Amino acid sequence: MSRDLHTTAGKIEDLRARVEEAVHAGSARAVEKQHAKGKNTARERIEMLVDLDSFTEIDEFARHRSTQFGMENNRPYGDGVVIGTATVEKDRLTRFQRTSAWISGYGEGWALYAERFMNELGAFDEPGIEMGYLSAQALRAARIVVDIGMHLGYKDFDGNVWNAESSRKLLNEQALLDEDHSRSETDRYLGWPGQAISYKVGERVWMTAREDAKARLGDTFNMKKFHSYALKLGPMGLDPFATEMKLWAGQ
Repeated sequence: MSRDLHTTAGKIEDLRARVEEAVHAGSARAVEKQHAKGKNTARERIEMLVDLDSFTEIDEFARHRSTQFGMENNRPYGDGVVIGTATVEKDRLTRFQRTSAWISGYGEGWALYAERFMNELGAFDEPGIEMGYLSAQALRAARIVVDIGMHLGYKDFDGNVWNAESSRKLLNEQALLDEDHSRSETDRYLGWPGQAISYKVGERVWMTAREDAKARLGDTFNMKKFHSYALKLGPMGLDPFATEMKLWAGQ
């Protein structure tokens, strides 16, 4: 039945229908609809990533990702997975982890690690998607340079100390941002030193933890169990996270 989206009642009805469809994303109709678009459902995407047996509330986890963190917009493995895991594991985590502990290095590090992991799996099978991934990588690399440069007084490529102007220039030319975006990003780095850098630092810690576990466990290493264990630890600083992952025995 068509809805009159020009009326308030119609908009509310349409919104309720969309929420209902997202919450019940596992229905046969929703699965068929997603597959017709060449996409996987929330549950299928999660199954690619984590060990379902490690989560006792996987249905809640799937719904959380579907309705709250853009699963319908093909963003399957970002920082929302960290928040979603903290939600379904709330009874195991500390109050600090549940309510206050958004640690950029852990959460955003996971987001960048997950992007790289999806590339390893061949998920970016269209040139435009692959270019978007590479463009985002260029931005992450560029902002490390300008963040450190501006706050520690290093010199830019012209021999001058990094400042807002040279930051915007680099972001425009190397990260291919438009002027408004580069200005906004530069303001962010000036006002929140080190936060943007934590993304890449966190990604490296996640990658190191995985490679160390592979070397330590050999043939018994299981990628899904690694992801599930690491996510169920909950938000924490990168040093404690690295320490915990060195103790992981593959369970």
